Amino acid sequence: MVRNDVVDSPLVSSEAWEYSTFPEFDESDVCAPTPSKVTISPLKFVKVTVEGKPTRALKDSGAQITLISQGLASDLKLEPVGKITVQGIFGKPVVAPLSNDGIQLTAETGTTNITHELPVVCAIVEMNADDYDVILPSNVLKELQQVPVVSVNVVETPHTYSSDAECSRL
Repeated sequence: MVRNDVVDSPLVSSEAWEYSTFPEFDESDVCAPTPSKVTISPLKFVKVTVEGKPTRALKDSGAQITLISQGLASDLKLEPVGKITVQGIFGKPVVAPLSNDGIQLTAETGTTNITHELPVVCAIVEMNADDYDVILPSNVLKELQQVPVVSVNVVETPHTYSSDAECSRL
């Protein structure tokens, strides 16, 4: 039901106030702007190994699927296993190939992580970033962090030859 009989009423003055003492205010700052701060959260990165290749990943709490750059996918010669339409926060949706890749947290320098890789389905996309090749959703990073990192020292040893003939071929 729409009422058409609503009329703007005049402001009530202290003389016309019939309910008690007329409210008076010394000062009001209801419309005054409140001071605010711009808060920018720092980006969070993690070192990961994708199919044996160490790289850097961005943790993205809004991502729904792991993303791998086309450059990294090309370097690793990843085979597509399907397609998915991905939509970033800006731009139009794009159809991206999917790949099934092994990802693990990277061990400390001079060591190697000997635990199993977590199998992750990833979308291969064009990234406009130079400082990372992977975008990890929070849930995937949490799973990676639950897999213990067992690292062993990498020791380079000189090659030994089993025979003089093997040595002379070099």
